[in-house]
Formats: sequence, C-alpha cells, structure tokens
Amino acid sequence: MIQMTHQKITITEIAQEAQVSTATVSRYLNGKADLMSETTYKRVKKVINKYNYVPNTMARQLKNKKKHIVAVSAADITDYFSIEMFKGITAELEKHGFNTILLNSANSPQKEKQNILSFDTDLLAGLIIQPLTNNLKFLKSEIKDDFPIVLLDREIPETNWSSIVTNNLQITRDACRYFKQQKNISKIILVADESKNVSTIKQRIAGIKEVYDDSELQIIDSGKSKTSFTRAYKKLKQAIKQNPQTLIFAIKERWLIEILPRLMYAGLIGKHQPTLMTGFSDSNLINIINPTIKVIRQYPFKMGETAGKVLLKQLKKPDNSNFKRIEVPASFDRD
Repeated sequence: MIQMTHQKITITEIAQEAQVSTATVSRYLNGKADLMSETTYKRVKKVINKYNYVPNTMARQLKNKKKHIVAVSAADITDYFSIEMFKGITAELEKHGFNTILLNSANSPQKEKQNILSFDTDLLAGLIIQPLTNNLKFLKSEIKDDFPIVLLDREIPETNWSSIVTNNLQITRDACRYFKQQKNISKIILVADESKNVSTIKQRIAGIKEVYDDSELQIIDSGKSKTSFTRAYKKLKQAIKQNPQTLIFAIKERWLIEILPRLMYAGLIGKHQPTLMTGFSDSNLINIINPTIKVIRQYPFKMGETAGKVLLKQLKKPDNSNFKRIEVPASFDRD
C-alpha cells in the first residue's frame, strides 16, 4: 500500500491505490460516476475518503474558509426549461461571487442521487434541485439539517426546503375552461409521461380534471423511448379521427414540439380543422411552428433567478426551517 498523508496525495497516487486510471479518478471528481461501474465507483470513493482528498481549487476555498460553489441538479438538460433555469440561477449567483456546477440527472432518479452524493457538502455553499421524484429521503440522512437547499419546479410537502414553483393547477384549469367554454371543445387528450411521480404533473392533471370529467378525458402515455412515443402518436391520430372536436394537451413543451408539426403535416391540425392543441411552453419555438396556437407560458429563467435569490438569503442566515413557497406565475395566451 502507498504510504502518504492527505496533504500531499495526488490523483495519480489515488489511481494507483484504487487500481484505476487517473482519468477514472477525474471522472469521479467531476461527478461522472455514470461512466464507471458501481464496483469501480466504490473503490475510488473509498480511497478518496480514506485520505480526505480535496481537489486543489476547492482546497484553497476551504483553507480560506470560503465556499462559493453552488451545485444545481437539473432533471434533464436536453429540455429548454432546465437550461433556462440554470442560466437564471447562474446569472443571479454570479452577481454575488458564486460559481455554479450543473449536474444533469438525465431523467434518471438513480443518477440524480449519485450526482448529488458524489459531492462533499463541506465544499459547497448550497444546493438547488429540480427533483425527478418526491423521494429525497437520502438527502435527509446524508446532509446536515441547516445545509441550504432550494427546490425548483417541484414541491415536496414532507420537507422543509423552500420551493420555487409556477401556478400549475390554476393556469391549467384556466386554459381548459377557455377551450371548453369559448371553443366548445368537449373532449381532451392529455399527452404525458405517466411514470413521473412529481408535483408538477399531478397539479396539471388536477387542473384538467376540475374542468373535464373522466368521460371527457383520455390520457396517452408518451413514454420515454422513441418506440413508446411512436406508439403514443399512432393512438393520438386514431383518437382525433374518431372525434376531431378534440383538445390535445401536452404536459410539457417537448411533446408540443414533437407532436404539433406531425399533426400539421398530416392535415389533422390547421386553419379549417376542429382539433386544437395547447400545453406548457418554455420558449417561442411553438409560435414559430404555428403562430396561432395558444399555449401556457412558463418563465424558467425568472424561476431560476428567484431560486438563486432565495438561496442567497439562506446563506446569510442558514435555516431550512423557514420554509417558503414562492410562485412565479405562468400566463395563458387568450384571444
């Protein structure tokens, strides 16, 4: 075994003792545990913990008793929402001398947990999370109660962490009332990933059900793979042909972008067609595709900025017991 003190240990020496390459150690330190096996991950972690190894840049911060790094866990960076959210957080925190690290959960709860736990919270000023599930119990056991945490785009009632959210239920209900009362649309098809157990989707479905009863509502599971989406799109086309006087509601912008052009090309949505479409939008792309479509507009950059401001307040007075639910309202296009 290599004999060394943690002050002088290097990545090369860690790699030797863990019997891995220096590149593998670097991947571990950069939160890329998904690129290695679980056995390798545990072996590297054991050696790093054994010598209390800290990368030089972070070590300097600890030496000076300054922690100016905030980790941001995003659900999926291929979504425009997550990227704009991160940009908003970064814009706010950089004004106050903080750096941000982006952790991409890639729609995997396992990766989300792995990413977050790969960091020693003693090196971080705080954490902002866009959770993939309501189950964050692992944080309770691994992180101190007074460690600053802010949830973004999600609510988890059993925690005392502040949440930055939008008015999901109310704005969904208002949009549905508009289509039912003013456009006389008596049937709605919801396109959503039913496997996601998060507050955002639950609240949006609840908003729909306040306007449309079960006999008027059909839910088509979008799934996560291309195969499941293709299957969902076929079901959607069949449903429209059976009842053209239908509103298609996309639970997130991705499904608007995926579905709308296809339906327009198929001649199922257009100027003289009774089928209408709406959903949540995070950018102006939908109105470029179809300028007449009416959507619910979220403001992810502003939500990110707000999350940054809340975290900064917590850093001045660390106390997660002072829970706040802050709403950044979405808006709905009307005539």
